[in-house]
Amino acid sequence: MWSAQGESFDPRLLRKTVSDAGFSAPEVEITVSGKLVSREEDLYLETGGPVTAFLLRGGEVVEALRGKEDLVGQRLRLRGQLHASHADQPPGLAVEEWKMVEPEAETD
Repeated sequence: MWSAQGESFDPRLLRKTVSDAGFSAPEVEITVSGKLVSREEDLYLETGGPVTAFLLRGGEVVEALRGKEDLVGQRLRLRGQLHASHADQPPGLAVEEWKMVEPEAETD
């Protein structure tokens, strides 16, 4: 499933939507772009849209990102498995792949 160009949707609702349609989705893989930020001991990807951030947890790729402090503040595109939100935390993302995103061209 893809969002329309320039649009976004709340990925936290995917499992419920699929279930309501009579199907199951034990794993939900998403690709999301945003800015990598570090808060205390955790890494987050800040995004626009209904979900303002993803908590990056799980997998070797997250640990590799943790070791690359020069990426903090940079725009990245991440692909990984979506995890449910816990308490007051944003949804989690077990990152399987990442790449830098070119800054958007500024217009005068």
